[in-house]
Amino acid sequence: PGRLIVRNNAGTPITALTISRCDAMSHGLSRISDPIPHGGALAFNVGPGCWDVMAGADGYCGADGCSWKQKNVRVTMVSRRTQSVTFGPARE
Repeated sequence: PGRLIVRNNAGTPITALTISRCDAMSHGLSRISDPIPHGGALAFNVGPGCWDVMAGADGYCGADGCSWKQKNVRVTMVSRRTQSVTFGPARE
């Protein structure tokens, strides 16, 4: 497998993270049980090929809608190589 490093530079904790094959029908469940703090990183072993990495920050829903924020990045992994994905601030 390759090593995928997910870095948080978003200014807010990442509270949900999914890693799924690009051709998967669903992103599946979050891979983290504790938030990744701003400036933090986590590493995952994944097989070669195309992967969708989605990170999200908790929000709330009120009369004006929901504040949930998420970003998706597509990466191609190679065996025995390390690849980093950095999630930055959401665009307003």
